[in-house]
Amino acid sequence: MYTIKIYKFDFSTQLTTLFYSQDIYNFSYSTEINKPGGSKFSINVRNTKATTTNLKMYNKIIIEKNGVGVFIGYIENIHANINVVDVVCIGMIGFFKRRLFSGNFLAISGDTAQDAFYEVLDTMNTTSDTGITRGTTDIVKDINELKFVRNTVYKTWDQIATFADGEFRINADQTIDFLDRLGTDKSSTIKLQYNIDQINNANLREFDVAVQGKDTVNDVTGVQNGGATGNKSDATSIGKFGMLEKTVNFSQINNATDLDTEMTNYIEKRKIEFYSPKVTLNEKKIDVDTLNLGDTVLVKLNNGFMSLALNERIVKKEVVVSDNATEEVKISLIAETGNLLPSSFFSDIVALGDRVASLESDL
Repeated sequence: MYTIKIYKFDFSTQLTTLFYSQDIYNFSYSTEINKPGGSKFSINVRNTKATTTNLKMYNKIIIEKNGVGVFIGYIENIHANINVVDVVCIGMIGFFKRRLFSGNFLAISGDTAQDAFYEVLDTMNTTSDTGITRGTTDIVKDINELKFVRNTVYKTWDQIATFADGEFRINADQTIDFLDRLGTDKSSTIKLQYNIDQINNANLREFDVAVQGKDTVNDVTGVQNGGATGNKSDATSIGKFGMLEKTVNFSQINNATDLDTEMTNYIEKRKIEFYSPKVTLNEKKIDVDTLNLGDTVLVKLNNGFMSLALNERIVKKEVVVSDNATEEVKISLIAETGNLLPSSFFSDIVALGDRVASLESDL
């Protein structure tokens, strides 16, 4: 059973609990690595819980499934008509696009990436408490110099995470983790599969695979704060695709050592084409609750045109709950050796036309 707990803007007081099917419908939610995700639900205007106190801008929400937190966020938009109130929520990470941070982190001060990440949180909470506290970190990386001037907190965290090659998430217990890598490697135990010649073994209802080269780069010129430049390239990628150049402004970098590191990381993430499956799970063939953000799974797909057998990481999970309480779960993946795609990737890609029709009803 799903429940939605609604709190005041600072998490100080729980206002009410909404129950799926009893109180809400048209219900969905999504989560994504280093990005906010979101949730939507509808409630009848005659429901006693549909009040302007409960359904108020920036009230916080926690979604639980069978008592386990699966989403944390806040109310951003409400649409009301004669009969229905539609509520749009944004994942809690998105709230920090509305808070600002200015500060410097220097090697001479002994600052590390994890220190910087949580100092941003502490500084912000001192000004106005968000209700979010320090969680778990395993990041170990020294900082030479990072400077921020009225950055959004989200952008600041994202830049620190990019510098440290880390990932972050806000948990339903109101803590924020800053980790080398979210999720666990389940590739030896979980296989997502569809083979056009072995349909009865499939545990997917449909899939799309996008192969995209728009963001492939194998020769980068980096520009640090102050205008100094450097260059990195990858000979293997150049031999495969030809030279694909780009100039990138690393404005948060203030020294040659960190610039070299950033250019190396940039090339590593972009030197190959992106294979990105998006699959709809068959809940009758696989436990959808075993798949979490960051997990690595084995993906084997063959539709007669494209054949893939890759370890892939889950970067996004979308859940739509129907009126009869069944779930449609879609997950987006990238190659296990890859890193997070540009934020525009999934909205920019054009599917290759290999969407597989829904499998037989007995699958």
